[in-house]
Amino acid sequence: PSVTPVPTASKASALVGVINVIGLTLDNCIATKPIFASGIATIVSVPSSQVSIGCNIANTRRRLTSGDSAAEVDFAVNYGVDKLQEAQAAQATLADTSDKELAEVFVAEAEASTIPEAEVITSGEAADFEVPGAIITDPIVETDTPIDEPTAAPMT
Repeated sequence: PSVTPVPTASKASALVGVINVIGLTLDNCIATKPIFASGIATIVSVPSSQVSIGCNIANTRRRLTSGDSAAEVDFAVNYGVDKLQEAQAAQATLADTSDKELAEVFVAEAEASTIPEAEVITSGEAADFEVPGAIITDPIVETDTPIDEPTAAPMT
């Protein structure tokens, strides 16, 4: 039997964190994801294509699942292989950015946006932007390991 090698793959680091925003609903978070991506990209000096944004229901004592629920914005700034120093610099930059500076960046991005829901940010309805901490994920490196036998189930 032949041995099929597994391709070598390296997974790069990412700077991940949460943006707490008072007054932001889940619906508005989803609609304004590009604004948050551009804002984080501006702060850490990367292209917005390197930033991924997700929206989750903020921690509450009750289970709320409607679009009117309070939201938190999850973000990941993705870095290529061997870019740990850039990720560390971005982490330091975010840590040094005040809540007021965060608000200024996100409001400026919202004012430049054509997204109708951006008004929730420019009007001050969504306010008090805070990044309580961001962490760098550990890179995972896989090596070539031969596969002795196929792992897929036989077709019947």
